[in-house]
Amino acid sequence: MLTRAPAADGPLTPVLERLAPELWGLVVAVHGVLRPDERHRVVELLPDLEATVGDGLDVERGLLRADWSVWVFTAAWLDVAGLSGETRALRELRPLTDADDVLAARAVMRSVALGATRASMVLQTSLYDRQLLDAWYVADRVGRDLTRAAGSPVAMGGEPLSPAMPASPQLRVLLDLGARATSDAARLAVWRVMESGGLAAGGVDDVGAAAERELGGMVGRLRASAIDLLGRAAQVGV
Repeated sequence: MLTRAPAADGPLTPVLERLAPELWGLVVAVHGVLRPDERHRVVELLPDLEATVGDGLDVERGLLRADWSVWVFTAAWLDVAGLSGETRALRELRPLTDADDVLAARAVMRSVALGATRASMVLQTSLYDRQLLDAWYVADRVGRDLTRAAGSPVAMGGEPLSPAMPASPQLRVLLDLGARATSDAARLAVWRVMESGGLAAGGVDDVGAAAERELGGMVGRLRASAIDLLGRAAQVGV
């Protein structure tokens, strides 16, 4: 579970206590998904983060985070799942800068999530018919592990959205739909690894290792992108 101030990183605590909820939630989410050898990158951003206190740009940072969730994180998982139409639909969206953008993105994401769910259900039915339903649960477990390692807490939000956020309820729906689409896409992506590697009857450990080999590069790039997102959030308005 995300906490406001990670005890293991003393330098973060005094700065986190002064940040607005939207930003400290982002800091903790990014910090939490990084490997121990990567967390110094967050500490290096502390001066810029501290400079944001009281600058009144928290709404802009919340929208920046949501935009990254849609355009970068969810789209990346749809892409490796082979859902090219859904990927393109997200990447053609306008940046999220106001309530109208949020509403437009929500409508597109609803369609995208439906497409991902349909593809996932087709896979589940196929595996059931082939008496390979255990593979479904393995793909689900490995997919959840990979999306978390890639930054799902950053993408889906660890803190309640501020009431001041434009179209806040619609933004929450957008992120929830994105989480659903990501989950379905990750499951499909892992199954593709299982199928190509002859691991249809493989266990979690073997499938996890194969998925790490095939998808680990993307997972690492998404973590790096989350660090970049935090840096950009600290620079909003500069």
